[in-house]
Amino acid sequence: MLGWLLAGNALAAPKTDVVVMRNGDRITGEIKGIERGILTFKTDSMGTLSIEWDEVAQIKTDQYLEIEESNGARRYGRLPELTEPGVLTLHPNAGGQGKDTVVRIDQRDAVHVVPLSEGNFFDRIDGHISAGLDAASANDSRQYTLSADATYRDPIRQWTATYDGAWDKSTGNPSQARNAATLEQRRFLGEDWFWSMGGSLATNDELDLHLRTLFGGGFGRYFLRDSQRELSGLFGVVVTREDYVGTPASSNTEGLLQGNYAFFRTSHPELDVSLALTLYPSFTVSGRWRSEASLKARYEIIKDLYYELSYINSRDNKPQTEGASESDWSIISSLGYKF
Repeated sequence: MLGWLLAGNALAAPKTDVVVMRNGDRITGEIKGIERGILTFKTDSMGTLSIEWDEVAQIKTDQYLEIEESNGARRYGRLPELTEPGVLTLHPNAGGQGKDTVVRIDQRDAVHVVPLSEGNFFDRIDGHISAGLDAASANDSRQYTLSADATYRDPIRQWTATYDGAWDKSTGNPSQARNAATLEQRRFLGEDWFWSMGGSLATNDELDLHLRTLFGGGFGRYFLRDSQRELSGLFGVVVTREDYVGTPASSNTEGLLQGNYAFFRTSHPELDVSLALTLYPSFTVSGRWRSEASLKARYEIIKDLYYELSYINSRDNKPQTEGASESDWSIISSLGYKF
């Protein structure tokens, strides 16, 4: 493993890429990628910079790139020369044999760029971690929360891991806990389509859920992707095994219907708002529906440090234990760090 990582660093592109800003500034370094309207650019003298894509006039690189356009089309090639501002002049065969057919791409349409020659594993990981504490004098109540997510992406797939946990304690009442962890892989197909496979583990004292394991997959599509918004949907099938308090564990087959929307502002202070809704209609228990919903807003305080306000709701219209609640919801405020 160590040798592989060292080899990745050794294969990293030399810092000979050029970025020309709209104000005329010229920076030399290494393009690490473009995501959500931000160009990540590594330099020797200033470290790694996060540059707003709208402020860039021209770029030049001999790295072999994958450029994803707003319509889902993917292009491959190099940008070996500075051309007119606002236009990426892509050379699919620059430096190679055969005819080099130039492709012109409006810079505003380039929503995601990955250098395929990039070998550093850790540079491809983005994530957040946040923690919160809410307190009230009544019953000396306390709620502790912890949330984390990490995403790794290469040219053909994306891995995402998430965790959300909350613990409620108050005088005279039993402690309540909720935990949920997920792992998902998305493999990108032609245009805006992808297939997804993943699993999750969940516990919830409010719903009398001792443990739920879930595994499944499906197909999805990006309906909207630009420098400020992202909208996607997913449908599929999952298999679950549920262990509720006081009842034998049971296995179920459920449908999967999911929608995700995100809005992000990349200028300072950064703002990131995301909405996710997942429905699980049961094929095993007639008329049963489960749902998981979340709404999160992150506001940057200083660079990479943010305030987060989130709403989380879990619902089951046919609880599997008598007297259990049909829903559990919470509103959480926390401080977090982006990496």
